[in-house]
Amino acid sequence: MTTTQHPPAPPSLEERRLYYFNIFPACPRLVARSSTFVWEHPRKPGSVMYLTRLRYDRRDSPFFRLWENWKSGLIIQLMRIAERVNYTFMETARVEINGESHDTLMIGVEPDSLSWERGYALALRCKAVLEERGIHNVHCEIREARGFWW
Repeated sequence: MTTTQHPPAPPSLEERRLYYFNIFPACPRLVARSSTFVWEHPRKPGSVMYLTRLRYDRRDSPFFRLWENWKSGLIIQLMRIAERVNYTFMETARVEINGESHDTLMIGVEPDSLSWERGYALALRCKAVLEERGIHNVHCEIREARGFWW
């Protein structure tokens, strides 16, 4: 991805509220993400940060193949890490931003149940597990959600 990088910092209230703008009807709040690209308001003229859609076509991704292989133990390992925060769901998706796509591990947590600090630590730990298994360029996003679509 060719976007600008920034040091780890909590998302602004605006980013928390609008990160999933145009993706989910209820626009769930972002808690934390392992990626470091600079978020821009999606309604800002000339914005390059605009999540346009999620795709679930998994056939051409080593990450998705490992995810779907129960014998790999990846899901169990990630679930054990996430159970410390009482997650509500864990799913994989290909996130498309302005025509560029990347694989993402998405974790949901109950609203107002997880601080950015703990969420960021979880996102980095999950990303590290993926990298230990040779899966690079996959990020982890944590959002407030009681179920997958909310």
